[in-house]
Amino acid sequence: MWPQTDPSSSRRKFVKSFALLTASSFLLGRRWTAIVLAEVRPLANANTAVFRIKVTDYPALAKDYGSVRISTSAVAGTRSTSIFPVIMINRALGNRFHALDAACTHEGCILPTLNAATRRMECRCHGSRFAVNGALLRGPAGQELVQYHSSFDGKDTLTIEVPELGFSLVSSKLQTSPGRVQLEFLAFQNIQYEVNTRALFSEPWQSVPFAVTPEGPIDQTIFNGKDDFAKLYVSTTKASAFLAVSMRLRQV
Repeated sequence: MWPQTDPSSSRRKFVKSFALLTASSFLLGRRWTAIVLAEVRPLANANTAVFRIKVTDYPALAKDYGSVRISTSAVAGTRSTSIFPVIMINRALGNRFHALDAACTHEGCILPTLNAATRRMECRCHGSRFAVNGALLRGPAGQELVQYHSSFDGKDTLTIEVPELGFSLVSSKLQTSPGRVQLEFLAFQNIQYEVNTRALFSEPWQSVPFAVTPEGPIDQTIFNGKDDFAKLYVSTTKASAFLAVSMRLRQV
């Protein structure tokens, strides 16, 4: 069950089987950060990705009007160089969650997390204000925040659909190196990648070492992207397995 997709995908269709995302929020007056694992899958529309996260991974989301940001790259002040959107997750009353693009619709500054006391987000660049659901409260922004479709299972899983995030992963067994599988994917600069595997879909993912050449030593665990296609080589002795290339990212 080696995953295979079209290797001719454009640069916008980048690899994401599973992504290690970063989270940031304020809890009891202190900044809280963590790295969490979010599952990313394509829907029928290959340009839409699905993030499934556990709400309990985020202490701030345990209470109404808690808020976190998740991102694939660091956010410095009001700016992010990430090729992915910075996603704001706000918890409203009655187990309702709002997943928003954290970029202000005025000039794209990244908003701080929701202020639980005032129940609004205020842009640090020009003062635009937005409600818990992204509705515009005050300009100079002229539009509400982009809201992503999300659903909560009533227990612990929040599912977020983000359009325009297709991905491509190509794998093939090597004829010249028995027991190895080649993974080819577009690895972006300033992002670190690792390889995960599991024998059954119900099992947890495990990080595995890899080689960077077809017959080189399998002793690498982190690969630094360079805005080019990468080839990694994984040892396998099983007839079938699942593989995932993961982005191992910085804390916000």
